[in-house]
Amino acid sequence: QALRRDPDVVFTEETPTCNRECYRKELSRSQFCLCPRGWSPWTLRAYQAMMVGCVPVIVADEIELPYEHALDWSKLSVKIPERDASRVLEILRAMPAEAVEAKR
Repeated sequence: QALRRDPDVVFTEETPTCNRECYRKELSRSQFCLCPRGWSPWTLRAYQAMMVGCVPVIVADEIELPYEHALDWSKLSVKIPERDASRVLEILRAMPAEAVEAKR
């Protein structure tokens, strides 16, 4: 809930007032896209983020990412342990701009 009060953070999801195109536009305007683990051991949110040039921020300890044997996800995303979830903004704001751009 603390993230919702931060002016730099936008929460958007596909709703009746924001269809898929609206949702994609919101994601594409973002530098980082939060990808918490859901009900399954993998997340579709990471794909959605990468498709629009948004750096996936994976907040999960146990997650299965596709093609882990072939892709170095550390170059494509930011992974934050669940115990540090309250520090997401601090961690992301501390990243150098060049490192963020390299992940996009």
